[in-house]
Amino acid sequence: MVLKFDTDQNEVYLVEATGNLGVALNKWSYLREHIGAGKFYAKCVFRHINFDRSDNMVDNLEKFLKEAVGLKYGLGSKKLMRRETLRKEDASRDLIDEERTFFCSELVAKAFKVLGIM
Repeated sequence: MVLKFDTDQNEVYLVEATGNLGVALNKWSYLREHIGAGKFYAKCVFRHINFDRSDNMVDNLEKFLKEAVGLKYGLGSKKLMRRETLRKEDASRDLIDEERTFFCSELVAKAFKVLGIM
């Protein structure tokens, strides 16, 4: 996910799930030097999605990021074949179980669900 924050208006951030870092929030200025032929990322592509960016949505995004950043990357056949989301009840975490793992598109899908986009 590509984000901009009022507190740092001159910077663009990416939220991503990678095998080495798990879920991380990175500055575009850092990532851009790692994109290109022969580098960590061959290319970077994004899609813009139009939706109502209400105060409630922004609050939910902040809450989602606080719970998601730092979680581990996870991808396996059991996860890909699962027919429903597994959720443990944890009163300290409203949106994401602390043992949850994410792969890249799963992270975006979860964020879209939390934000009411999907």
